[in-house]
Amino acid sequence: MKKVCVGKSNVRDTRDITNIIKNYIKEDNDISKANRSYGYHGNHNSCCYHDEPFYIVDLDKVEDQFNRWVEYLPNIQPYFAVKSNPDNNIINLLAKLGCCFDCASKNELKNVLSIVHNPDKIIFANPCKVSSHLMYARDNNIAMMTFDSMEELEKIYNIYPEAHILLRICVDDTNSMCKFNSKFGCPQNNILKIFERVKKLHMNLVGFSFHVGSGCSDARSFYKAIEDCAVTYKASQEYGFNISIIDIGGGFPGVDKNIKFSDICDNINMAIADFFLYETSNNIIRFIAEPGRYFTEATHTLIINVIAKKKEDGVIKYYLSDGIYGSFNCINYDHQKPELIPLLSRYDDDPKYNSTFFGPTCDSLDCIYKDVPYYELNIGEWLYIKDFGSYTISPSSSFNGFSVTNKKYIHTYATNATLP
Repeated sequence: MKKVCVGKSNVRDTRDITNIIKNYIKEDNDISKANRSYGYHGNHNSCCYHDEPFYIVDLDKVEDQFNRWVEYLPNIQPYFAVKSNPDNNIINLLAKLGCCFDCASKNELKNVLSIVHNPDKIIFANPCKVSSHLMYARDNNIAMMTFDSMEELEKIYNIYPEAHILLRICVDDTNSMCKFNSKFGCPQNNILKIFERVKKLHMNLVGFSFHVGSGCSDARSFYKAIEDCAVTYKASQEYGFNISIIDIGGGFPGVDKNIKFSDICDNINMAIADFFLYETSNNIIRFIAEPGRYFTEATHTLIINVIAKKKEDGVIKYYLSDGIYGSFNCINYDHQKPELIPLLSRYDDDPKYNSTFFGPTCDSLDCIYKDVPYYELNIGEWLYIKDFGSYTISPSSSFNGFSVTNKKYIHTYATNATLP
C-alpha cells in the first residue's frame, strides 16, 4: 500500500463546520424560495424553507484515515467493513485508494463487486452465511470467507468446496462495547475437531480470523488476540495446513476518545513481531484487518431541525426531524451517546432547562434523551451531531415515512482518487 498524496491537511482542520452547515441551509432555502416563486410547489401557503434532516459527508477524512492506516500499519491490508456505512461514494473512494472490502451478505457482495470488479478484493466475512448468498459468492468467484463451526464447514463444502476458508476463533472481547463471542467464534475446545474434519474433506483452510469486538477500549486486547491466534496457528501446523492469512478483524476507533489508534497499532505491531516474525519476514503469512468505524465515524455530521415544541409540567419537549428509528438507532444498538450541538451558539452560563428530545415518528418510544438539562430552543432551530458516520445510517429505517436521504459531500483533496 502506498500513501496517497493529498493537499494541505490544514484545509480540513481549519474548516468551520458551522459555517458549512449554514451555507447549505441557506442554499436549500434559496432553492425552495425559487421553486415557490415559479409555482413548483403549487401551494403558495407551503413552507418555503428547508427543514429536513441532512448529512454533511467529508470524504477528505476518509483519505486522512487511509493515509494514517498506511503510516501506522503498512503491512496490514485493510478490508473496509461495509456494514458500518455502505455509502457508495465512500466505497468508491476507498477502492481507488487501494482498500479491499469485508462483506456479509449477497447485497453487500453484489454492490461492492459492481464497484471494484475484482472478487479477490473481497472477503465474505460472515461466519454463518445464507446458503443462497454462498451460492452467489461461488458463482462470482468470491473465494475468501470465514466460518466458525462444523456445521458451517459442511455447508461450505456442499456448496463451494473450492472456497478459501478462514476459521474465526474466539478471543477476549470483554473490553469492547459490542461483544461478538456470544454469537461468533470457534471456542478453543472445538478447533482440533474442525482441523480433523477440514483435513478429511480436503478443503482449503488458508487462515484464521478473530474480532476483539466493536468499540474496543483496551489496546492490549489486540496483542492478546494475536497471541491466541499464534497458538492456533502452531496447532494447525501439526495437520500440514498451508496457512497464509491472519485476519485481525475490527474494533479500531474512528475518533481517538477512549483509546488511541496509535496505541492499538503499537500493540499489533509488537504482537506480530513477537509471534509471527519468521512468517512475515519470509512472506509465509500476510495480515489483513476489517476496519469499519475507523474509516467512517468522523466523516459524517448530521444536521436536524426542531420541528415542534411543548412546555408541560416543568419539562420542555422537543420534537426533532430524526430519531431512534433513524440515525439515532445507534443509541440502542451501538451504545453511542451522541451530543446535540445547537447551530446557534450559546454561552456556557446560559440557563438550561429540564428537556426531553423525541424523534419525528408517532411512537412514544422514539425518545432520544429524557429529562436532561439543555438550553432552550426555538421551533425551526438547527442542531448538529459530529462524528456520526458509523452504524447510524446503515441500520436506520423509514418507519412512519421518515428517513434521512439528503447528503452533502465535501472532497477538496486533488488526488488520483478524486470522485467523478
